[in-house]
Amino acid sequence: MSTPIRDHELRTLVEQATAPAVSIYAPMAKAGAETRQNATRFKNLVREAAERLAIERPGEDPLLAPLIAQIDDRDFWQHQEEGLAVFRSRDVLRWVKLPTETQAEVTVADTFRVAPILALLASNQAFDVLTLSLGEVRLFECDRFVMQPQKLPEGAPRRLEDAVGYDSPRANLQFHSAGRGGSRPIYHGHSAEPSPDAEVRQFFGRLAAALGPFLDPRVPLVLAGQPHLQARFREVAHLPQLLPEGVELGVESLSEEALHGRSWAVVEQAVRAQRRDRPLQRLPGMVAHGRAVTGVGEVVPAAVEGRVDTLLVDPEVHRLGRIDPTTHRVSFAAEGEAVEDLVERAARETWLNGGQVISVPEELLGPDAPVAAVLRY
Repeated sequence: MSTPIRDHELRTLVEQATAPAVSIYAPMAKAGAETRQNATRFKNLVREAAERLAIERPGEDPLLAPLIAQIDDRDFWQHQEEGLAVFRSRDVLRWVKLPTETQAEVTVADTFRVAPILALLASNQAFDVLTLSLGEVRLFECDRFVMQPQKLPEGAPRRLEDAVGYDSPRANLQFHSAGRGGSRPIYHGHSAEPSPDAEVRQFFGRLAAALGPFLDPRVPLVLAGQPHLQARFREVAHLPQLLPEGVELGVESLSEEALHGRSWAVVEQAVRAQRRDRPLQRLPGMVAHGRAVTGVGEVVPAAVEGRVDTLLVDPEVHRLGRIDPTTHRVSFAAEGEAVEDLVERAARETWLNGGQVISVPEELLGPDAPVAAVLRY
């Protein structure tokens, strides 16, 4: 899984943009015959940008020529994630692989369209994964985009023998290398004759005791392993960050990438209530007490003035209009007027002023209020 652009990198990108700033978002295929369509899909979007810029020969134009040249790089298009974002202005060219699918769209404006990226960055969350086995325990440090092996703390037993001191019948979580150069570990469960519960509890009790002061209690911990091993660990581990749901490992093979993806799904579900659902539930009461506002006309001025602490927005929604530079009042566009995307502006201003941008499907906010904001003051 690729590592997308980070917050400070995106901030630099926005600051460096000059008009015309071209933003292209394209859904991509990761594998199979469909990857052949990636280049074609992107080529059509570049042509759309050329039409908006009134450029007849994009392959010869300094702005779009680098995008056209990339279309012939077959290897590039065969190694994509779920989506791709490309930002191009006179002095900027940035390709960003996205781990989630995105709608196909082209924006030509005074600055880059970054609302979808902001929502993606805001959804990130650090977490740890502990793979349980009587044959080998492994710890990973993760976020939504990366998964890296981490050394167990000193004194932590890695296998049953380390804890009980003799070769006990055990259930192994084995791994072996696969792929080019044997560099990609493959995880699977392999049930052997079960060990006595007392030995398993002793092993996991010592492991949990070592992990307690080592792991950050604010970072969620996901267990991965056979269900009976997860159950035994939970019986002896008193770790506040341990999530109630884990990743079940059976006899089927599971790559590190798949383990990462399934672990992230557990974490995402767990943190969603705090990040998205809870603010939505509290929104009506906060609006009634003047601590939140809804609707483009109220939210955009608050964002421009730096008053938004948390913005709830569907990054795929667009509302065109303009903002009075003095009063910050919003007016919606008549056909043919020079305008900007007000939803994009609200997201960008919230982020630039240190607020948080949270992605919420439009149907949860309502068509009359495609954005909502919790205010600082």
